[in-house]
Formats: sequence, C-alpha cells, structure tokens
Amino acid sequence: MASEYFDTGNDPRILFAINTLSKTLNMLRSRETGIIKRLAFRKELEEILKLLNRIRYFYLPKQELIQQEYFRKLEEKAQKLYHTLMGNYDEVKKISENLAKWLRFVLRNLLSLKERLISYPDDPASAVQRCFVNILSITKHPRADKLRVALVTDGSEKFEIITNDPSVKAGEVVLLAFLPPKEFHGVVSEGMFLGPDGIRKGSAENVGESPTISEEESRKILSEIYSFIKPSY
Repeated sequence: MASEYFDTGNDPRILFAINTLSKTLNMLRSRETGIIKRLAFRKELEEILKLLNRIRYFYLPKQELIQQEYFRKLEEKAQKLYHTLMGNYDEVKKISENLAKWLRFVLRNLLSLKERLISYPDDPASAVQRCFVNILSITKHPRADKLRVALVTDGSEKFEIITNDPSVKAGEVVLLAFLPPKEFHGVVSEGMFLGPDGIRKGSAENVGESPTISEEESRKILSEIYSFIKPSY
C-alpha cells in the first residue's frame, strides 16, 4: 500500500514557522547587542531555519515526517534555545520587549509543531497553537482607555494579552490563540481571545487543552496570520 502523500511544501503550519522565523531573524539583525549577541540567538535560529527548509521538501506522511532525524534535530535545537531564552528573558526584554516576545513566540510555535501536525486539522488556522488559559489579572491599558491588559497562564507560563472586551474577568478560563506579538500603544500582546460569539469560556480542568474551533474562530485567526502563510521561496 502506497504511503499517504503529505504536501509539506505548502502546509500552512510549516510555511508559517518558516516565515515568522525569517521575520524574527530580520529583527535580530538590528538588535544584535549585549546579551542577545552573547547568546548567539541569530546563529542558532539560522540553523533551525535551515532544518525547517529541508523538512519543507520531504513530502512524507506526517507520522514518517516527525520521525526524521532533521525533525528531531529541529526540536532539540528549539528546546535548547528556548531554555536559554527563558533563563535570560528579563535581560532580553530590557533590550526589546517586542523582540523578547517574538523569540518566545517562534520557539514555542516550533515546539508545538509536532502536536499541531498530528492533532490539529489540516487547515491554515492550525498554523498557531491555541488552548484554554486562566486569566490571572485584568488591568487598564496605561495609554488606551478602551483597552485592557490581561495576564493569563496556560498552566506553565504567563502571557500578556490586549483586549477591548470589557466582559472578561480575572479568574475566568477562556480560549486563546497564540499569535505573532503585536504592539498596542506601547504594550505587546501575545495572542487573541477566541469565541464564535464573544469569548469562549471553559473551566479550571480545561486549562492547557486545545479544543476544536468553529469556522468563525478560524476566520479570526486567519485575519491575524494570513501574511505569514504565503509561500516563501
């Protein structure tokens, strides 16, 4: 029986990883100073990008793809660099909060790639990770009256999310899509709350879970990531 064909060359999850990593490398080239230069983030990310581009043209079924040596090396390098980043996160943020959050985003996205290839649907919205998070606190945005800053956790890490929804409250569990970091009046948001109508809520036991999403929720994600899922040659 012939192996199932999988179009790695045009898969949105792989294209998104390549294009967001390329953007991060461009950001690094203008910020390569201090601890960022000492930790050689650019060199390590360039090696990861080479692995991604090799993986893109394997055209193997997903189960075979994730077992390849190149995929294993990709995960090992991303995991090692992620530990390095998080061990020095506060220092990197002092140089650039936006860059620090971009580095964390692209590395987390790479580390969730296997799960999203195997467990998420084969559609563009699967280019990013999503899960239920617990809202730890809500504060007013320091420079925008209609915006609020939500500090959330997926059970292991904390993230800042900018929202204009006045209904969200501390202590609630809500669905979040992790998106490319975006600055809103000086505060960098790391994702977007999802829901087909408003924001989808869950319970404490749902924190960290990745549910199936609706077409409307998928469209909301696509509006934020479309520019990153176009082919890169």
